[in-house]
Amino acid sequence: MEIASLFPTSVGIINDIITEKERTDLIETIKSKSCIHHQVFRGNGLSSHRTKNDFLSEDILNRIQDSIDEYVETYGCTQQKIENYWFNIQEENSVLTEHTHGDATISGALYLNVDDTCKLFFHNPNPYTYIIDKDPDKFTEFTYEYYWISVKNCQLIIFPSWLKHGKNDVVNSMNNRIAISFNTNKKSKD
Repeated sequence: MEIASLFPTSVGIINDIITEKERTDLIETIKSKSCIHHQVFRGNGLSSHRTKNDFLSEDILNRIQDSIDEYVETYGCTQQKIENYWFNIQEENSVLTEHTHGDATISGALYLNVDDTCKLFFHNPNPYTYIIDKDPDKFTEFTYEYYWISVKNCQLIIFPSWLKHGKNDVVNSMNNRIAISFNTNKKSKD
């Protein structure tokens, strides 16, 4: 039987997009910035979301933009540019709740300080996946309710902004879990 995999969702994974020195320098810079509680966190999670951010160098922004350009070529959407970025800091016992970035086209995260317990969960956008009579010993890409990626330092993850993501109510077990998030929108024609 031929099976057609309809409506796949692409997630880009780029390892070592920044160097170890850039990672540690960014952590020190971020620690000196002000941030506030953000509604996507339960517990002690802070963010610089909705503030003016200028802590990324032009070189790092260009590398992220190059990765976005490569991603949208495969994804098949219009060219995108980074519209805004911010950092998130989670402490032990906090939770990053599931959410989307409805005001953007492509979103992503650059991980600066994570350990081997850290994962990013993506939820199946098909609302009927949750009611399918599934064989619990035989989950497939057609029946997963969610999928997770183990994240690591210096790794960039890129995904469509409509894709629900978060920690799947998994409680963060480390202090100073730091990630930089971003959103894109269509590049204007100059």
